[in-house]
Amino acid sequence: MTALIEPHSIEPHCTEPHSTERTGPGRRALDWTMIRALLAKDIAAASRSKAVVIPMLVVPFVLLVPPIAFISGFGWSSFGLLVAATFKTIDSFSYVQSTVITPLFLVAGSFFPIDGLPHWAQVAANANPLYHCVQLVRNSVVYGLDWIDLWHAGFLLVFALVMWRLAIWRSEKRLIV
Repeated sequence: MTALIEPHSIEPHCTEPHSTERTGPGRRALDWTMIRALLAKDIAAASRSKAVVIPMLVVPFVLLVPPIAFISGFGWSSFGLLVAATFKTIDSFSYVQSTVITPLFLVAGSFFPIDGLPHWAQVAANANPLYHCVQLVRNSVVYGLDWIDLWHAGFLLVFALVMWRLAIWRSEKRLIV
């Protein structure tokens, strides 16, 4: 970064390279602003490059990832609404995080394949919506879709619809009319 931006162009009043004027909260904020600007420039350049378009031409199923993410996100946001409508305080969310969300991530197949897990964990993974989301995205981007992916998509749809209806039902019970 020092080769791109000379120190005198940023703060012309500083003459010494190790001056105390160049350190402090103002300087750190200026450095962070420069880093963010350089990152935004790199992200914008990457989005215009052909490297983003080529995977879509090679694997056309990659276009299914946003709908998969939408269905999965809808189901999990409905789950969050259900939890919010069920518990009375925000402190109870940490219990849901530790007892529900974290174990679901462990048996979702995103960190390691579920084939190496014990049989009970493989059964639990098949009842896990995150597992079905990971499998759908992985198959659509890397391996290509197969008939089993209809089961994964159906499971995600049912999960999203059930969580949505449960969230509405529980929220209606909490409403003050």
